[in-house]
Amino acid sequence: AESLAGIVSSITKVTDLVGEISASSNDQAEGISQINQGLGQIDQVIQQTTASAEEGAATSEELSGQAEQLKQMLLRFKLSNNNNYAATSNIDRSNLLDCVDNDKW
Repeated sequence: AESLAGIVSSITKVTDLVGEISASSNDQAEGISQINQGLGQIDQVIQQTTASAEEGAATSEELSGQAEQLKQMLLRFKLSNNNNYAATSNIDRSNLLDCVDNDKW
């Protein structure tokens, strides 16, 4: 009877240990699920950031082309130092081109 009581006691301990292992496994599964959700959100943000960067690069390239076109158009103008032209009397061609070349607007 004593050995039977020892066996029952051991089975109870094993059952308790298996229950603790099961609870720990459930906690780990929940943690892994939360990590997977976080990684999914990070992936979405990366995709959005990549798309925004690509759009920004395309816009920058387009603006650069437009700036070059504007520069070429400005080269066609001849500025006069004649006082009759008040708007252009203090501007010379080299200063204007310097501003265009160095993005000093």
